[in-house]
Amino acid sequence: MADYARRLAKVQSLMAAEHVDYLLLTASPNTFYLTGISTIYDERMQLYIVPKSGGMVFILPAMIHDFIEGLNQGQWDTHYWVDGERPAEMLSRYCRNPRRVAVDDMLLTQHFLQILPFLSGVELLAADEIMKECRIFKDADEISLLRQAGQLVDEVMGEIQPFLKEGVYEQDIAFKIEFMCKTKGAEAMAFNPIIAFGANGANPHPGYTKTPLAKGQFITMDFGARLGNYCSDITRTMCLGKATDEMKRVYDAVLAANRAGFAAAQLGVACEDVDKAARDVITAAGYGPNFLHRTGHGIGIELHEESYIVAGNKRPIGEGMTFSIEPGIYLAGKMGVRVEDIVVATGQGPLSMNDFPRELIEL
Repeated sequence: MADYARRLAKVQSLMAAEHVDYLLLTASPNTFYLTGISTIYDERMQLYIVPKSGGMVFILPAMIHDFIEGLNQGQWDTHYWVDGERPAEMLSRYCRNPRRVAVDDMLLTQHFLQILPFLSGVELLAADEIMKECRIFKDADEISLLRQAGQLVDEVMGEIQPFLKEGVYEQDIAFKIEFMCKTKGAEAMAFNPIIAFGANGANPHPGYTKTPLAKGQFITMDFGARLGNYCSDITRTMCLGKATDEMKRVYDAVLAANRAGFAAAQLGVACEDVDKAARDVITAAGYGPNFLHRTGHGIGIELHEESYIVAGNKRPIGEGMTFSIEPGIYLAGKMGVRVEDIVVATGQGPLSMNDFPRELIEL
């Protein structure tokens, strides 16, 4: 079970170091990280206030009173507003004499504009600058959830193969994958499955087409599931029938880049150097301009979060960091190949959250 008290103490120590008086959070991944609370975020203002010391204060719509109080064991000071009241005006009661306030990046603009008059003269900064320094390093409970979510999509990747037949459509496979994930216990998909046949795979994030699967085409499947509100993400590229020599050259280059990126993901290595390790392999194979994106992204409560495996990111890999290794080659009008795994950095080297085979599968 998550140690929310420890997480709050860590955040407040970072606030003290940055001379931040309050964090103003909303119904966001940051709030889930600190409380385990996940609510629907809509036009009704929700404020979760983290003071530099002491417990959190909530300003919430009365319609979620019973849900919140069912979780509250006295650790939160909760206040509720009803329709017709102006919750922004309540802020001044619980944020007294602030000088520096960090605001959640996900606070709706309309809500930010409503609270802004009550923060006159206050220095504002992004809450993520503090929160990311906690969330980027996963604890044992988080890694366990990521591992379970990874195992779930590994299973689905294997079980979808019998459905990859001539005449099926990309959207059909996407629907089937979502059904399989939820049947296995996923609360939701981490994102709409990316399914691309043949030339459609040359776009890293394509829409579904009305072109059916045909023999001799690559099939790229990129999907993830939420388990315990933590995300998984996996990509495999298979071929229906025998791959041509060119297809095999492209696939082999991507697979080698995936392995090189994984091997480079050691503690202390800069994130940009992991990107370079994967990118150099693809460049050496002659496809450098066809690697169209960064090598990876952090993952956890959010599908994409800090830290990013990309040129220019000099942050060293630290223990507990989790991120994707997903090199790809995209040849416009012809094909695309991507092989992706989620990795956790440990003192014993990188550990993959995905075990599904990476070698080319010809169906």
